[in-house]
Amino acid sequence: MHAVLVQMLLATNGVVVACWMGFTICSLLAVQMYLLVFGAVLGVVAIAELMVWRLQGIRRKELEAQRIKAQMVQLHDKALRAQMNPHFLFNSLNSIKLLVQENKQAAALNYLGTFTKLMRGVLQNADRPSISLHEELETCKHYVALEALRFGKEFHCTFDIAEDLDLKLIEVPGLIIQPLIENAIWHGLMPKESDRQLTVKVWQNDDHVMVEVKDNGVGRRVHDKPNTNGHLSKGVGLTSARIDTYSMLRDADASITYEDLKDDRGRAAGTLALLTFEIT
Repeated sequence: MHAVLVQMLLATNGVVVACWMGFTICSLLAVQMYLLVFGAVLGVVAIAELMVWRLQGIRRKELEAQRIKAQMVQLHDKALRAQMNPHFLFNSLNSIKLLVQENKQAAALNYLGTFTKLMRGVLQNADRPSISLHEELETCKHYVALEALRFGKEFHCTFDIAEDLDLKLIEVPGLIIQPLIENAIWHGLMPKESDRQLTVKVWQNDDHVMVEVKDNGVGRRVHDKPNTNGHLSKGVGLTSARIDTYSMLRDADASITYEDLKDDRGRAAGTLALLTFEIT
């Protein structure tokens, strides 16, 4: 702008002034065009970067879902092996052997029939990430019947299932309740001398299904002492891990909590395990 003023002072011909002014105006337009192009390029680059970032985010989510699914399969396999472990199979077959040796043929056949139903149900559902709540509870009933035959009338189990629930339409992870029942029998009730009670209660609370496994055994605190195996078995630990993974995989609410029950004098009166599943 200073150069234009100088020419205006020195020139006596208006054409010269007009040329300089035209030159100045054209320079400003060029700068404006440059800025517009530069801004457009920056906008395109920013949009491209955003698209790449979003695609990378989607890819990361896909990889995370695949990782969780693989973890679910691995935990499912571990849970299957933990439930049907060699120790359990050995005890079951040994019980049948003893009944045969004692010439209790009817009892042996009854035990074998229950054992077969349990094994068939477990193996049929072995490759499925989730099964109906009806199938899961049937497996649990066969397991309880088997343990009752083994221990005689040393404990009593009750299944309290709400009548308004359609168990066949509710999906849960396979082999998710049985470890809690096994833990209650072996670590809660068996150490107790008498009056061994176990209750499995199922009901619906809004859009969640609740599964309660309650025993009146010795409680978890007894097993906190040194040189004890602990109330919560490996199977129960796997159950907690599988609940967390199932919740992430299904993007649905699922949890497990434990409560140490007390009597009126504050003494251990059993354990309550509560499973919660969002109905999807």
